[in-house]
Amino acid sequence: PRSGLVVPAPVCARRLAASCAASMAAKDEAPAPGGAGVLGWLGFVIVNIAIWGIIIVSSVVSWAVGFVVTLIYTGVLIGMAFCLRRYGARFAAFENLLWVLSCWCVFILGAYLSINVIPAPDLQRSDATRAMDLPMSPGYADFGAVLPANSSDELRQWAAEPSMGTHAAPSFAAYEGQFFFRGAPDDGQSNGGDILLKSNASAVVRVAPELEAPRSFVVFGSALYFIGRQVGGLQSDLWSIDAVGAATATASLVKRFTKGHQVHSLDSIDGRLYMKAEYICPTRYVKTIMWTTGTAEGFRNLLGSDCPTSPATTPPPHVPVNPTAQPQPPVDVDDVPPRAQLLGLVLMSCLPMLTIAGLILWKFRMPGMFFNLYYGFLILVAVLFFIGTIERDAVEIFLKTFLTLYSAGALLAFTLTCLLREVLPELLESMRDWIVALTSLLLFAMIHIDLQVPPTGVAWAWVVYALTIPPWMVISVSVGHMMPLVLGSLSTFIVAWKISREIVRAIYGDNLSEVPMLVLLAILALQGIAIIVGAIFYAKHREAIGDVVRGSLRRCMGRQKPLMPVEM
Repeated sequence: PRSGLVVPAPVCARRLAASCAASMAAKDEAPAPGGAGVLGWLGFVIVNIAIWGIIIVSSVVSWAVGFVVTLIYTGVLIGMAFCLRRYGARFAAFENLLWVLSCWCVFILGAYLSINVIPAPDLQRSDATRAMDLPMSPGYADFGAVLPANSSDELRQWAAEPSMGTHAAPSFAAYEGQFFFRGAPDDGQSNGGDILLKSNASAVVRVAPELEAPRSFVVFGSALYFIGRQVGGLQSDLWSIDAVGAATATASLVKRFTKGHQVHSLDSIDGRLYMKAEYICPTRYVKTIMWTTGTAEGFRNLLGSDCPTSPATTPPPHVPVNPTAQPQPPVDVDDVPPRAQLLGLVLMSCLPMLTIAGLILWKFRMPGMFFNLYYGFLILVAVLFFIGTIERDAVEIFLKTFLTLYSAGALLAFTLTCLLREVLPELLESMRDWIVALTSLLLFAMIHIDLQVPPTGVAWAWVVYALTIPPWMVISVSVGHMMPLVLGSLSTFIVAWKISREIVRAIYGDNLSEVPMLVLLAILALQGIAIIVGAIFYAKHREAIGDVVRGSLRRCMGRQKPLMPVEM
């Protein structure tokens, strides 16, 4: 060599051999670029689509066939997962996904058994199934069989009319010099549906409480009666407006119907307020006629009771009404949970999947098990709640509250963990993508469901929604993941569109012809430019902004230094 340094041949040979051995070892241990490649993943997706299609079709033929096919598929998945372990980290992504699918198959197998093996009372079938199987009470076309013997020709003619006849759904009425009607207010505060409005020729105002889909307006006695549903509710009720209510735009609740009642076709006949109703009883699908004197206590059902044990065969006598008698509400079988099947779902589906997923996470360090544990616990809590009640309103409130708090709590817990520890434990670090993606997506969906954005026109809902955007950005910086930033960006776009739309609405009203649309798009473009400038600034100072945010949050929590990692 020119430097004059002479290296002995044996030393060169030893160094070369060591270098080659190290290279070969690194090649064996490191995963191949792309693993099985794009074609491998494509084949995996196609096979799974085909298998799940086979399972669904087999289940239609017989649940036992679907169960056997799912059992075989579960065994194949588990066998493939164990086989891939021999290749080390090379096919770790495939192995991880195989274990995720295997755990969900265990859940499905348990669900097959709990639903099909454990008997359930006939009353616990769905409304649609029961409605097809149950005998129907006398229809409107021959309802003279249940009318009082001395009913007038007008009442008999009204009873024989179809549901959508001339008395079915008048959507407006004049009363006490005011005009009440159904419409969407042009004030930007509506959630998109028609509500009850009042006009006195000079102004249009909302009627309180806010009622959706008002219909069947009838002046009876000294008040205006109609059917309407409170905003956010699931059931239509009977409401009235008296002279005072007409002046103050206020409605009063007369009768709250049991869930499942479909009431319509109000009419004032023979000094009574009649209405047609449909609902489901344990032994039949009921179509009946009710009447009232204008109060909740005066309600009567021409079938004699809301859920008769047998059809009426003779006309009921025309007897004086006892205003103190209380009608019996129908038995609402939808509120009776199939507790045996739900308990079976807990013992044969939820707990086995959670147990297996926990063991795989502890034994094999598979990060995808967070998917099974996170949603498995969610399903477990929901099923335990359903064992207590499946009443529709209670379930809706519970699911909204629980899913929002559950997703927000999980994301907040991981965010605080990232702030408190400079380096996460190895297992937790491998689960970062799963944790952030699953918790963020669920929380993002629940925010839109809870606030009813974007359909709602309620101002406070949009203000709250806009206030959720900065936390998404802070969470993204804190956890070091792009998913919260993407979701915050989507929220920013939705808010930008809303701002543009409201500015155009203030200038042009609801008119969205060519000029208003151009103005809207121009305002949206200006907001987009501002967002781009902010994005460029953030990209240029990403590290500095991240350090400032994380440092500020840690100081707020009273920690100058993050904790060191703990081995797991």
